[in-house]
Amino acid sequence: MSALGERLKQLRTGISQQAIAERFGIPQTTWSNYEKGKNEPDFAFIDKVCLEFKVNSDWLLFGRGPRESNSYADDEYSNGEPNAIFVERLEARIATLISEQALRQQAEFEYRKITEELIRTQRMLIEVQQEKIDDLKQK
Repeated sequence: MSALGERLKQLRTGISQQAIAERFGIPQTTWSNYEKGKNEPDFAFIDKVCLEFKVNSDWLLFGRGPRESNSYADDEYSNGEPNAIFVERLEARIATLISEQALRQQAEFEYRKITEELIRTQRMLIEVQQEKIDDLKQK
């Protein structure tokens, strides 16, 4: 489960996946995949969740800051619709999250490569040492 998925599940406490999915007009499997981290919701959906549950988008996306939101004020919304500045900030936050995730994945890949190379080197050293032992035994 992704961190975002865990927070979506926290918001859903006491509500079934089916009920929450109907509330947002999406299939239950879509909500389930969001919670499991199999799919990432788009910024418009994140915005709807933040509005519905009155939560801070930084908290929902990144686990930072307070859970409750004071950011859905008149300067960002007019008749419940997000303005362009808010949408741009939310898109930037999502891009940051994707970038951070890509960096983590790259670091994990590099770590695996280095670990595999270290194992190969250790095996070669063991083989060389075994050959030396065998040579000594023959003498």
